[in-house]
Amino acid sequence: MPDPSQTQGREAARSQSTRVRKTQTEAAYRIFDLAGERQGWRHTVLGSTGSGKTYWLRYLAKLAASHSDVVLIHDVKDRTPQYEGDYYDRIGDVVQRPPTGNTLVFRHGDPERVAAFGWKMASRGQTSLVVVDELYDALSSSMHFRAGGNSAISEIARKGRSRGVSLATTSQIPQALPQVILDLSDTKAIFKLDSRSLNYIERALRIDWQLTEVILTLRTGEFVLIEQGSDWDGVIYGPRQ
Repeated sequence: MPDPSQTQGREAARSQSTRVRKTQTEAAYRIFDLAGERQGWRHTVLGSTGSGKTYWLRYLAKLAASHSDVVLIHDVKDRTPQYEGDYYDRIGDVVQRPPTGNTLVFRHGDPERVAAFGWKMASRGQTSLVVVDELYDALSSSMHFRAGGNSAISEIARKGRSRGVSLATTSQIPQALPQVILDLSDTKAIFKLDSRSLNYIERALRIDWQLTEVILTLRTGEFVLIEQGSDWDGVIYGPRQ
């Protein structure tokens, strides 16, 4: 049974630390505004199963479709499809069945090929967003990324901003993410995490105890947004209204 005094302390930290609450819509436009017109952005979403991270990324991708020429989503989980758009098994199927809109969702295949497709769009002068839901799981068979070899995903993380190629990823295991993803993400949305993952994030992002206590008290759908090189601003974002 949780220690009542510990729970009260966490709620007190949440109350004292949070200056304002905002919606997910405001979080999305904060990300877009930081990037600037036709510039790429890099966003990482971290959270435990059931924390609301896929709901947030789905909403972000939907809004991004009105700011990007094309949105490419890699989502191969064994579940009901989560995203809006034209569904394909693999990249090659797009030739046989052209999309009806600018959002394409891929249920099978290598996420590296989806990322490479985003680079191809950039070479044609088109802005794109590449979304990889549960990056660690998606890359489980793509050893070239983790081995430091040629990787379209890591290239987007390193050079996508100037080319107009954005990257959004999620993970429930932040300690298993390639380091380049955490290091180069312009923004990170942190939902509620288990203690092991939160301990890792404390060290990797150098967050203070007060923010740690707030993350422990986040409810489903709530997250904090951390900008690269900046301290947390005290805002908790929640489901759109």
